[in-house]
Amino acid sequence: MALSLVIPTYNRGEAIGLLLESLKKQTLPTDQWEVLMIDDGSTAANARILDDQVAACGLPIRVWHRENGGPAVARNFGIENSRHEVVLFLNDDLELESGHLESHAKFHENNRGTHVAAHGRTPWHPESGNTPIMQCLRKYTFNYDHDLTNWEQPLVRFCTSSLSVKRELLESHRFDEVFREPSFEDTELAYRLVRDRGLVVATLAGDPAWHLHPHDENAFRRRAAMNGRNAPLLIERAPEFFDRLIRPFMKPAPRLREGLAWLNHLRGNPVEYWRQVEIAEFVRAYWKAGG
Repeated sequence: MALSLVIPTYNRGEAIGLLLESLKKQTLPTDQWEVLMIDDGSTAANARILDDQVAACGLPIRVWHRENGGPAVARNFGIENSRHEVVLFLNDDLELESGHLESHAKFHENNRGTHVAAHGRTPWHPESGNTPIMQCLRKYTFNYDHDLTNWEQPLVRFCTSSLSVKRELLESHRFDEVFREPSFEDTELAYRLVRDRGLVVATLAGDPAWHLHPHDENAFRRRAAMNGRNAPLLIERAPEFFDRLIRPFMKPAPRLREGLAWLNHLRGNPVEYWRQVEIAEFVRAYWKAGG
């Protein structure tokens, strides 16, 4: 099946060149895929750099420059303008191995059920670094060794870093545009698709897409707080998530959890130090957002 690649982007500038170069090396013939890039309100300077990068790469990429609305809005726009049977959502900070697109296309050729989607693995790029913060992210985010229950599996694997879905399914269920940040908008859609259409999500064993997004302390804390801000939106629509997403982290309170973080630091466990910091930031932002 042919693929429509939908890629929201925001202020990536020259960094998106890594993704564009990896697209040029794909084994799937170019007549079997298209690229739709939605610039979600980047600065004028970044928008110009994006246009220059696209022009230089030589691929037939359609680019739209739109007012900032968040990735849910951008992806819905991409769905509306896609031409092929399968929509493949990609992050703008990936480097794809050469067979990545082909693995998605072959999966859907062999699994034609409308309710069946595929998640391509997006491990952290080695150039993201190996600081304790990145070690924490590698342990808890995009980690494919975690055991998941049948309830959790489609909700966790429906991750738009690299996710291919039949367009027919997306025409009946769109991203909820109340989510203005890249946080839980894919989980909420997966919840509705499981409930209404029996969504099944497979994890592809083929070539991965490397996720190049190094985090320093500020970025790490912002990410945790963003998830905390958006968690009430998810729980409002799917109350079942409270027991699974919030309740396990409510105690100890953030201030005491930060003390637990320092205890891990003193014990020489920096990964768990940052994990406790992450949870504290998450819960504090959740409460502030009215959770």
